Amino acid sequence: MDIRTRRFNLIMLSTSIFLAIIFTGLHILSKIYVINVTPSIPLGIYKLEKFDGVLKKGDLVVYEVDDKYKNLTSIKRTMFKSVKPVAAFYEDKVEIKDNRIYVNGEDYGEIFSKVSSNFNGKMKEDEVLTLSKVRGTFDGRYYGAIKKSKIEKKARLIYEFRI
Repeated sequence: MDIRTRRFNLIMLSTSIFLAIIFTGLHILSKIYVINVTPSIPLGIYKLEKFDGVLKKGDLVVYEVDDKYKNLTSIKRTMFKSVKPVAAFYEDKVEIKDNRIYVNGEDYGEIFSKVSSNFNGKMKEDEVLTLSKVRGTFDGRYYGAIKKSKIEKKARLIYEFRI
């Protein structure tokens, strides 16, 4: 084997090892952090934390949207999880009137789909409704309440992008 071939092989091996380390690191980091680039919550880096079953309004939760609703948005067939704020849980009253959604009388904005009109009333014990006040965001107004058991993690903003 001549020196050029050995040098090329060494460069290829080094590059492969480097890329393997980078991708492994990114995979590990994706279990701990998420970068939000959509306007439904502040743009930034979020630390993922264990979900202990305790929720309060405004908590950011991480979950996967049911596949049957993914065709309503640009996240079709992606592996990305949703990170949304909790707006309602057990005993909260959710009401849809005049094409707007309300939680305990608080206006969360317009509804752009007929899909969500099936969840008027009080929230059940095992349900959580996620809503953002940002217009046009893909949240519970489209797919309704999620089961509490579907929540995988909580998220906490650690760095906000100032754009």
